[in-house]
Amino acid sequence: MDTEYLHNYDLGNISHFILNQIDDLIVILNPTNDYKIELMNADVFKSTLNYREENLLGKSFLRIVHQTHLQSVIKLFEKGSFLKQSRKNIKILDSEGNIRWFEINTIAFYDNNHNQKKLFVKLKSLSEKKELERKLQEYEIAIKRISKKLPEIHFWKLVSPKSLDDKLYRSYEFLQTILENIPQYICWKDKNLVYLGCNKKYAEFMGVNSFETIIGKTDNELIQDSEKLNFLRNEEREVIRSGSPQFEKIMKWNKNEKEHLLKANRIPLFDLNDNIVGILISYNDLTELMESEQKFREITEQSVMAVIIIQDGLIHYGNQQFEQLFGYKSESFQSWEPFEFLKLVHPDDRDHIKSQTYNRKNGKNNCIHHFQFKGIKKTNQIIWLELYSKRIKYNGRLADLFMLIDITEKKRYQNLITELNINFLNFTTDIQSNIISLLNTSVKLLEGVLALHIFKNKSEENIKIITNQKDIYRFKSLDHFKDQMFVSRFFNEQHDFPQFFIDINESEYVLKDPFMQIYDLKSVYGKLIKTQDKYDECICIFFDKIPRITHDHQLVLFLISAALEIEQKRWEVRNHLKTQNSVLEEMNQFKSDLLTRTSHELKTPLISIKGFRI
Repeated sequence: MDTEYLHNYDLGNISHFILNQIDDLIVILNPTNDYKIELMNADVFKSTLNYREENLLGKSFLRIVHQTHLQSVIKLFEKGSFLKQSRKNIKILDSEGNIRWFEINTIAFYDNNHNQKKLFVKLKSLSEKKELERKLQEYEIAIKRISKKLPEIHFWKLVSPKSLDDKLYRSYEFLQTILENIPQYICWKDKNLVYLGCNKKYAEFMGVNSFETIIGKTDNELIQDSEKLNFLRNEEREVIRSGSPQFEKIMKWNKNEKEHLLKANRIPLFDLNDNIVGILISYNDLTELMESEQKFREITEQSVMAVIIIQDGLIHYGNQQFEQLFGYKSESFQSWEPFEFLKLVHPDDRDHIKSQTYNRKNGKNNCIHHFQFKGIKKTNQIIWLELYSKRIKYNGRLADLFMLIDITEKKRYQNLITELNINFLNFTTDIQSNIISLLNTSVKLLEGVLALHIFKNKSEENIKIITNQKDIYRFKSLDHFKDQMFVSRFFNEQHDFPQFFIDINESEYVLKDPFMQIYDLKSVYGKLIKTQDKYDECICIFFDKIPRITHDHQLVLFLISAALEIEQKRWEVRNHLKTQNSVLEEMNQFKSDLLTRTSHELKTPLISIKGFRI
């Protein structure tokens, strides 16, 4: 190579000199200005594509990209990452309009002088590689022609490929092995829809004795259903006409008195000159999968548990119980972004769920398959859930199957039992203090504002009210109680079923009832307590809103009532024992007095006759 001397020893000249020593095409593009070329190794462009520098410099690089690859090149440029190469095979037009194949590599960087984003693009010629591919394709066509004449001979083992080395021959063998062992039905046709070949699975599906005999036939000879025949012909002709592939098109095919559900992929085949020469077709038989999925859905829809399948952070399936549990329809949660399902988890438990999801995805051994956590419904209501999980295959890939049980009532019941146990453990001999403790528990568990215990003393014709705030109200007569207090309505019906009154702030008691004057009360929930075959006691809880009375409310009310009844009986027993003890003490005192007096009476006469003998 002749030596070139750099008279102006600067970076600009050096960069141009270096670029022109590289065999690959190099350009610097401005992505903000229609990808115009700002720098290029002009000598290499001249020798490779016969372009002069003035033909390209300052003009859009997209002018020399073939129309079929224009959009993919633009997407490649838009995706260009910093310090990370993106590559693709594309067609470039030379100065005479001829197609040349290149491997394009792009990388983004910033111009230090102007702080602007630039694209570094390198084009590596694939002409030699494409020429080899063309020769290989010609060889394959020759084999197909021979195979038509000798259909009884195995397609790939027809002749010994003397012009190819052992590695290429082994690649044919490997390809044939793959085709015969994959579960898909594969076939390929020329542009006239004449079969050029298929795998064994497709031949069996079409009812052909051997896959070699299908070569040279058309669907007219294999398919009796004219409607199906016309449908397939139209779909395949459209792919050949447009050059656009079809992916994952679902279709039904009745074969051997059985309806098959197939997922079809149709891809056009091109020669080296980018002309369509045929079509490659593959069918995935989804029949067994759909039958098993249908059985799975039938089982899960009858399950009392909520069932979901999560794959790649997306909810792919949720049964009706899951919809009812959280309040979301399937079309809603199936359109969520990856891991958006975490909004169903309470913030306190999200980190735990995230770590478990990560461990499952990465095959960690420390996965917990059974635990409890708090969830959030669409209405923002917090619920407790028990989770069971299992790793399964879904659509051919690993996924997580979750089964959820709503244990909110169970948790509340446990909390209630705990609260009551604490109350009983802390009970003292002070009955009134124990009642106040139970009232506070009812306010806490039912999220009320005020709780009352009302006791009617018929013998003394008075009413005593104890609040959870330790206040005590007394009414000397029943008439006065009924006139002043809204809670007197609980005694109108002589039964111990729960009663619920709403809009009490609109009643005539709003100006009389002392509790309604102190608190902003909207509703009251309570029940009578039966003691000694009479309904002389009542417990009630006031609310500053109108709650939805649930099973939890009833459970709390019944248990608190039972606890109050037990406490009342304990008080009665204590009073009875106290009375009995007082009686026993009186009797003991009477006995002592009697013995003392008797002893004195007996002692006096004996002293007076001391020394007397009979």
